[in-house]
Amino acid sequence: MNFIDDLEKKYSSEVQTLSLWCIRYCSESSQRKVRTLTATRTDERMAKAVGALKASRKASDEAYRQLVKFVNAYALIEGDSKYLSFIDYLNTEINDLTQIGH
Repeated sequence: MNFIDDLEKKYSSEVQTLSLWCIRYCSESSQRKVRTLTATRTDERMAKAVGALKASRKASDEAYRQLVKFVNAYALIEGDSKYLSFIDYLNTEINDLTQIGH
């Protein structure tokens, strides 16, 4: 972002000696584009809902708790044998997710 400033001040004599005014001009255009894109990215990031990930995690945790309640209820009513493999599968998946930091 400071390249143009360096060309105009710090290296102005070199730019003039080498007739590099076209590089300075092209660089100014590029720098304007970079600044515009950076500002756009910043605006887009600011528009994201604060806490969206936290809310999503809370909703998925609640859905999981409800699933566990239903599966446990069915296992209690109909017997564990029908649900043990599913329960083991879910426990393995949850354990794997916690191991990788999710």
